[in-house]
Amino acid sequence: MRRRRSTSRNTGGASKSGCGRCCRCGAPQAEALREWALAWVLDGYQNHDPDVLASWVTEDFVQDDPLNLGRFVQGREAFRQVMVETFIAFPDCAFVATGPFCLGMDGETLVVPWRTFGNFSGPLAWGPPGQRKSFAPTHRRFDFEGCDFYRFRDGKVASLRSLYDPLQVAEQLAMIPNRQGVVMRIAPYVQGVAASLPLIRG
Repeated sequence: MRRRRSTSRNTGGASKSGCGRCCRCGAPQAEALREWALAWVLDGYQNHDPDVLASWVTEDFVQDDPLNLGRFVQGREAFRQVMVETFIAFPDCAFVATGPFCLGMDGETLVVPWRTFGNFSGPLAWGPPGQRKSFAPTHRRFDFEGCDFYRFRDGKVASLRSLYDPLQVAEQLAMIPNRQGVVMRIAPYVQGVAASLPLIRG
């Protein structure tokens, strides 16, 4: 008699001998994931509490954000300070998920699509860490979408990479000229003249 081959699959859930909390002891699963999402989104972002957000990242946490102009925010305290500055600049900002939270097959990466909106009502520290400049509030409204890529380690966020259009954000906040405005329409001509000058070329 031939032995029947088992049809059960390892879906990444914790076994009785595992930690009972995560897949590969990396990303939080099921109940733990819901616990993290509620704390991160509701207690942290929606309540504008940088301490809650900082408590859910590792000590060596790394953040990659388009508005940091290619520089990383490194460390829990540095991330906390960025969130303090964010909530000062945008005191009424809100974050909402625009789709399901998608867990990667590596069991360590979580992808979250989102939308954020609010008003630029306070001073904004903008730029790479160590070179941040303060921008006065323009009291302009912003509303844009993006996507976050979280990588977990031991139930906490070890890295966060955000993807969105930084030019769209800067335009909405009136920090740069509108791409459809007069300044941007004549910019190519000005650049062409400047590029033809020997001083600029050399």
